[in-house]
Amino acid sequence: MISFGWHGPGWPAEFPSRGTQQKAAGVAGVFRSRCSAGRIQRLRTSEFRRPRGGGGGRNPVYCGICYATAITFELMFAACGSQPFVRQPVPGFRDFNLVAPLQKAIAEEGYATPTPIQEHTIPAAVEGQDVLGIAQTGTGKTAAFALPILDHFARQNSKAVPKRPMALVLAPTRELAIQIADSFDTYGRHLPVRNTVIYGGVGQGRQVAATDSGVHILVATPGRLLDLMGQELIFLNRLQIFVLDEADRMMDMGFLPDLRRIIKVLPIRRQSLFFSATMPPKIEQLAAKLLHDPFTVDVAPKKTNVELIDQRVIFADHGQKKPLLVKLLNAGDVGQAIVFTKTKPRSEFRRRVSL
Repeated sequence: MISFGWHGPGWPAEFPSRGTQQKAAGVAGVFRSRCSAGRIQRLRTSEFRRPRGGGGGRNPVYCGICYATAITFELMFAACGSQPFVRQPVPGFRDFNLVAPLQKAIAEEGYATPTPIQEHTIPAAVEGQDVLGIAQTGTGKTAAFALPILDHFARQNSKAVPKRPMALVLAPTRELAIQIADSFDTYGRHLPVRNTVIYGGVGQGRQVAATDSGVHILVATPGRLLDLMGQELIFLNRLQIFVLDEADRMMDMGFLPDLRRIIKVLPIRRQSLFFSATMPPKIEQLAAKLLHDPFTVDVAPKKTNVELIDQRVIFADHGQKKPLLVKLLNAGDVGQAIVFTKTKPRSEFRRRVSL
């Protein structure tokens, strides 16, 4: 995302030439192609006019850039159906205006400067906007949604209701769900905000007991959540905030039907935060259905291949794979290696080979 500030005595008197308008519209078209197609209308540059009040008023002239570029960004914002509003860069977590107990926990963790996903997501989420975040694991997105959620319930000061969570965070795996719940514990340790985590592969007794006692925030995997909902042990009718994390991974693991079942019973009035490392067509459709006029943050790398890595493909019959792997691992230029296998027995063989 791009941050701008206020600038100058107002808009220049001259409207740009038609050629400049066409260039601006071209850039806007590229920007428009990344937005939700259902909410976008094609713009004609002739529809743009110089804003009223050319004097020293607080017109959104963008910081240190020419008028033609300003028109370009006005078109880009309008192409997404969004207001051309301006957000200043955030130098530190204290500028987010989070409640004091949260600020204390953040300071205790040694956090000083937010990551890009946090810088742009937290202010929008605190304001109650829906958010579409395109970011990979390791970018700090857990704090990007956990801090606004904790801030919301700290200010609301409402009592948790048995079996009826007020915020739901869906994660594709039990490992990620546990990690997210631990983050809520860490950031919310000075707050009277309760959370728990539910996931499959273990008995449900302790998980049911936790939800029966009432929690503000529920972190869950889709399968266990649907299971407990089917037993009428969890209800989502009081839900205020919904977070879907790693949506593309959910799709890869076959959870899309489960997600649609869950989304179908969510309250209409809610805030939704949607995070995905990539945006394939099915995920775009899911986001369009789930989100309303979202604030979009894209910090995903545009190039996934690392130029410093030499990539090779070696074709080998099934019986040749093991000796070929041994030969490659014993080569003098291999210091460290990661080997992916299809089954556990094969991974055990490869572990013995590497010893």
